[in-house]
Amino acid sequence: GFDVMVFEKDLSAIRGEGQYRGPIQIQSNALAALEAIDMEVAEQVMAAGCVTGDRINGLVDGVSGNWYIKFDTFTPAVERGLPVTRVISRMTLQQILAEA
Repeated sequence: GFDVMVFEKDLSAIRGEGQYRGPIQIQSNALAALEAIDMEVAEQVMAAGCVTGDRINGLVDGVSGNWYIKFDTFTPAVERGLPVTRVISRMTLQQILAEA
């Protein structure tokens, strides 16, 4: 019930420079919040994204490949009825949100 205005802090996404940056991860709680705000937009975002919450998640040493820690993002989301974590292209996300 609030009137809000969203400002893009990183203009590179709007100018198209964001295409060279990696994907952005959207956690289950953020997807659930998006569903509460606009189900149609949430469905577009989830359809365009790639589910990663059903895989091994955690922090890995980029040099050695050794895991610092592994964690489960799937079970807590499913148990609470939340969407499973996904990654999505920054440019695709920006486009969906800009057109909403």
